[in-house]
Amino acid sequence: VGMSGDSCPETVKENNKYNMEYQILTATTLRPLAGLFGLLFSGVVHAVAPTLDLDFDNSSGYTGYNYRAFNYTEDGTKVRVADTDSRITDPDSLYMYAASFQVYSPEVGDRLTTCAGIPSGISYNKALSSPGAPNYLYVYTGQASKSNYQNLLESVCFYTASDTPSTNFRYVDVRVSDSSKYATFSNTARATFDVFTNNDPPDLDLDADNSSGATGGDFQQTFIIGTGETEAGIADADRLVADVDSAQLTRTVIHLTNPQAGDRLVEIAALPAAITLDAASSDSQRIYTGAASPATYQTLLGSVRFSNLLGDPGVTTRTVETTITDDGSLTATAITSIMFTHAPRVDLDGDDDSGAMGGDYQTTYLVGNSSSVAIVDADAVITDGDSA
Repeated sequence: VGMSGDSCPETVKENNKYNMEYQILTATTLRPLAGLFGLLFSGVVHAVAPTLDLDFDNSSGYTGYNYRAFNYTEDGTKVRVADTDSRITDPDSLYMYAASFQVYSPEVGDRLTTCAGIPSGISYNKALSSPGAPNYLYVYTGQASKSNYQNLLESVCFYTASDTPSTNFRYVDVRVSDSSKYATFSNTARATFDVFTNNDPPDLDLDADNSSGATGGDFQQTFIIGTGETEAGIADADRLVADVDSAQLTRTVIHLTNPQAGDRLVEIAALPAAITLDAASSDSQRIYTGAASPATYQTLLGSVRFSNLLGDPGVTTRTVETTITDDGSLTATAITSIMFTHAPRVDLDGDDDSGAMGGDYQTTYLVGNSSSVAIVDADAVITDGDSA
């Protein structure tokens, strides 16, 4: 249901219910609003109120003045509140002065906006509108032709900003006024929308505050050669895994895309109870599966390390790709870049003739001798494999 021309088996029943609701809405909301407008403005008042029809040929399947709008899908195209054949008739006025759009029984995140601009002579009246809770009222004013106000009706669109929208029906009630005092309003015409949700992908950020220098959801790390270091993390301590509409994630794949000699991915802690290591895993690709919360997968990422036990693993930057999947098979991906640098090497006795080995130096200081002694040999040397 929802495409123009679709039939609705409960159209008559629904419209009867809506007509009753219109009477209540007019008595409780729009008449006091009209009174407020009357206090603020003075001008033209016509004897005959305009008639408004959001779907003149009833092609949407609703009869009377109402419109069965297209379906709205979360994060999808905004949906217009009137068909392309909307009609405003008024036997004693060439012009309209106001149009009001009100979301009836709104849900969190519901919004109206203009999809195709506002026609000449009409502007959004911020002072008279109340787009947030509890009214969700949007008012446009200005002396303009009935044709321009019809174009406005066909330009106003519904959408929701919520990432977890309710799938309840949404209704937008529309009225126009032919009075510059806003003293006479048309009938109320209603647009009805179905709302469908979309599964949102998980959020993955390997370095939430970007302190590593990487941006977006990525992370970068430096592996210092020559210090005895053998591991480097793939995520920072402030890593973040979340999902706005899935309580559980199902899988993460951590892939070292360009492994070099001696490279491995390893876990430094036991896996969380709900997660197992898939048998298809290898040293360069770890596949973890299991229905578990985002927080559990967040903990897992903190235990996975890049490892190389070689004394010099080379300086090629390694790229590790982490992909995480929710229970609707949507994924998020982030990249870890592991860079390599040599630590400076200091040899205090280049030829070891002092008797010390491995870069050290030894000498003798004679007590009672006022002379100083050198702390390095004459052939001391400092080298750096990747820095001049």
